[in-house]
Amino acid sequence: MENIGVLIYTHNRVDDAKINMEIIRNVWQKTNYLNNVIIIHAFNGEKQWYPKKYLEDELVIVKNSWHFQGASDLIDLGIKKFQKYKNITHVIVLASDTWLIEPQYLENLLQEMQSKELHLA
Repeated sequence: MENIGVLIYTHNRVDDAKINMEIIRNVWQKTNYLNNVIIIHAFNGEKQWYPKKYLEDELVIVKNSWHFQGASDLIDLGIKKFQKYKNITHVIVLASDTWLIEPQYLENLLQEMQSKELHLA
């Protein structure tokens, strides 16, 4: 069992972010390898689009500094939130509409990362 951090970032694809979290909570966590996942969701859209947490452990609301810089800010500030989770071994960064629906693919990737001492996918 690994302690995996997942950072989901979005501006306006909030339905995609919710589906992504549902996949993580309902598909990934049924495996032995991915059953301890911390989800941080970094969001920089309009508050009314996503007024409260859904299935994430933490919601990070960031001021939108526009397209490319905004995405960078979401990732940077979201990853900083993982510092308080001392047992996280790997962090996976996903755009809200990037769904990893095959847990075996992810398990293989993480095992390869572990053997190569890599920590970010």
